[in-house]
Amino acid sequence: MNKAELLRISVSWGNRDFAAPYDFLRELDWYMGHTTGHVVECGSGATTLVINAHIRCPDKIRDLSKYREAHILESDPEWHRLISEKIDPQSTVIPHLVPLIDQPDGSKWYDVSNTYIPKTTELNLLNLLRLLRLRKNYTVIK
Repeated sequence: MNKAELLRISVSWGNRDFAAPYDFLRELDWYMGHTTGHVVECGSGATTLVINAHIRCPDKIRDLSKYREAHILESDPEWHRLISEKIDPQSTVIPHLVPLIDQPDGSKWYDVSNTYIPKTTELNLLNLLRLLRLRKNYTVIK
């Protein structure tokens, strides 16, 4: 994606307090363009739109080794509806509406016990966030 597209996504998503900044979207865009494998994203938003730009519709894939899925975990029904409307319904970007459940440490996390996620998932955005924090000082809000 070019700079103008990433900036448009960054500022137009409509959730400035939680939206990923341009630098993060640029890093994600690069990563998605240079890796293969399935994706799991925790929480939907501007990053989902960048992922969607990189995941091709299955009928446009000639080499099956390049087949990828993105599984988007979202707990908020309204955000789930919004992102579901923005992604290509023919793509393999799959938004899952999943509840948050209490964890032993007092936090909440996605309950994926009834959600299919491929075992070969290469990129989990939480891992990407950790990598980026090593390179730059990002604050994780969501």
